[in-house]
Amino acid sequence: MGRRSRQGMVIRAMGGLAALVALQACGASSGTPVSPATGAAGTSSSPAASPSGGSPSAPGGASNSSAPSVSTSATSNSSATSNSSASSSSSATTSGSSSPSATASGTTAGTPECRSADLHVAAGPTNATAGTFYLPIRFTNTGSHSCEMVGFPGVSYLSAPGGSQVGDAAERQGPAGSPVVLRPGQTASAIVGMVDVGVLPASSCRPTSVAGLRVYPPDQTASVFVAHAGKGCAGHPGQPQLTVRAVRPGAGTP
Repeated sequence: MGRRSRQGMVIRAMGGLAALVALQACGASSGTPVSPATGAAGTSSSPAASPSGGSPSAPGGASNSSAPSVSTSATSNSSATSNSSASSSSSATTSGSSSPSATASGTTAGTPECRSADLHVAAGPTNATAGTFYLPIRFTNTGSHSCEMVGFPGVSYLSAPGGSQVGDAAERQGPAGSPVVLRPGQTASAIVGMVDVGVLPASSCRPTSVAGLRVYPPDQTASVFVAHAGKGCAGHPGQPQLTVRAVRPGAGTP
């Protein structure tokens, strides 16, 4: 091979080597920005993830954007509570307003006691059982307004109308009961039990004729005479000669 030929080969080899070096340098040059670009993308992904993240984003805009919704919910709850409270209060007020009408229509509100002067007092038919006679004492309202009775009347034997009392007064039996309101013309009654003095020891009873009963309506000091002739005990036979039950509505059944 000639000298000129060898020189050409060397020149071409060097040119190829230079081209290779240039290509590598170009490749290294183009690769250098790639790493920073990738790093930058990673760095930017971190803030991008933060708004959708948890605690770290709480003080951020996502927290602020969610705060109005919480506040709105609280406002809604407050409104619901307020409305509910208002409704409850309104219901309570409405319910409470029914109380005066219930009281006004109650059986005892503002009703005066029945006075002796406003009552017609009479005896009903007698019913006899073993050793005792039962007599309803009837109280009829003859006044112009309603009145109230509650409890027991006072009852005792009298020797004559306006006469003296014979023996002990009636002993109360049973509970006092509830108030009874009598409108004009209505009747209430109390059952009086009268022991047959014939079954009692004569020595302690001392049987005595009686003309009837002296009756005091409940809580009254003015008495009424009710004719009912018979016999009572002027003494103390060891048991009540008279018993009386509390006033009840109606004419009474012994």
